[in-house]
Amino acid sequence: MEELRLNNEFELLLNDKECVIENIRDKIILYNCKQIYPENHIEIKKANVNNKYDVFDVHRDDKRLVIEADIETAIIYAAVLYKKAIYVRDESKRKNIRNYAEKNKFDEVICSIRLWFSDDIYSIGIEDIKKISILNNNENIDVKFGGKYIVKNVSKTSGYIVFYNYCERLRNIKLFYEKIKANFKTDIEFHEIAKVYIL
Repeated sequence: MEELRLNNEFELLLNDKECVIENIRDKIILYNCKQIYPENHIEIKKANVNNKYDVFDVHRDDKRLVIEADIETAIIYAAVLYKKAIYVRDESKRKNIRNYAEKNKFDEVICSIRLWFSDDIYSIGIEDIKKISILNNNENIDVKFGGKYIVKNVSKTSGYIVFYNYCERLRNIKLFYEKIKANFKTDIEFHEIAKVYIL
């Protein structure tokens, strides 16, 4: 019965025809049908503690416990990890950013970022732990989120491309968080979900 609930909750939240949800022995795994299974997948397994579930992010031989939580929280975290695993970026916008950056037209890069993203997504020149922050580091660039480096001391071209990519990721997870809030009564804060997705 619990497995059926998990499957239904994932299907509702993810709404992804390419998501494979399999019940194998004592666990449920999620992966994209285009990915290689079992090398990369998300796993949920009943923990040894009453009414708790472990959520694992699995990449080949690296199996990382992300959270041990109640069923609803486990579903949310597993769905976020699945979204992270299947993330596809907008290559046309990324190409525009690369072209501007390679020509040292960094003002054009900033104009594009401001056009494509709301200002609750990014911070330029000042670190804001709730936003993707791009910071000058002498002649190079740092990009940070949640107080942690995404990249440190990279070229301006690389830094601005990474900045764009992670702005897009943060926007995507904000939209997914709205869907989570619409479908679940949860007290999980956005920044907790964003850190799982971004870092």
